[in-house]
Amino acid sequence: MIQAFHRAYRPKFKKTLAGTLGQRFESQLKSLPHASNTLHPNKEGWVTILNDKEIDESLKTSYLNCANAFKPWRKGPFQVNDIRIDSEWNSDLKWNRLVKHISIKGKKLLDVGCGNGYYMLRALEYDPYAVIGIDPSVLYWAQYKFLTHGLTVPPPEFYMCTLEELYPYSKSNFDTVLCLGVLYHRRSPLDTLKQLNHVLRANGELILETLVIPGEDAIALSPKDRYAQMNNISFIPTVKCLIHWLEKTGFAKPEVISIDRTTEEEQRTTGWSNPVSLNAFLDPQDSDKTIEGYPAPIRCCIKVKKKS
Repeated sequence: MIQAFHRAYRPKFKKTLAGTLGQRFESQLKSLPHASNTLHPNKEGWVTILNDKEIDESLKTSYLNCANAFKPWRKGPFQVNDIRIDSEWNSDLKWNRLVKHISIKGKKLLDVGCGNGYYMLRALEYDPYAVIGIDPSVLYWAQYKFLTHGLTVPPPEFYMCTLEELYPYSKSNFDTVLCLGVLYHRRSPLDTLKQLNHVLRANGELILETLVIPGEDAIALSPKDRYAQMNNISFIPTVKCLIHWLEKTGFAKPEVISIDRTTEEEQRTTGWSNPVSLNAFLDPQDSDKTIEGYPAPIRCCIKVKKKS
């Protein structure tokens, strides 16, 4: 089934990149000179990519120009030769919370909403059988292609598509699925969970991370307009409500990995990100609330199994 997916989506890329933005990003990537790069073990959470030989000033300039052209960098951090891309999110903190709870070695792993591929590249440290990421953002695709330019080993596959587009090609195909920071953007979370269930093999595991609200009742918040200045938030459940959703859509054995308040250590403004971040999204008089008056961001990471 992975091969069928590859056949369907490799030709789709050129069609997707036909727009002005896609063409500009592709042109920028083509300007990068040939390189022979190696993915090194991470250093304190930094995904590190280094050229096998000493690089000259021309290559340094080309890399820096490309990295700047692909701002803002939301996930990371990355080091590409001597360029240190300190992203808005310190994604290492989330990775450390979940990695000891998942099985990667020898497994087929799918990252839904993979962004620029930070978690896919971190997963390579654990010897997976295959890693595939999907995300519809042309900017994230360009960032990923920049990061993996000239790698001496084949990088994970990145497809610029949605979960709905993957769905017909991937029934019961993956051992592990990551879905991190996606569910609250979906207008129908139950349909999304059903699709995630569909692509997992029997007894496969889903690692789901999403916003939650405090409370003991099985209820969900549906923001009227914006939540923490985001205008694409549909539903934010309590943990109990989230578990009910998962049970309704074919999952079992819920294991709450973590429940954490988002802090400025994890999400902040840097020279590589947008000019505003978490500190601008909270009520300046009460940091327990968003600027709209809702509970401040709390994220729950939960592991569940697909029912056999």
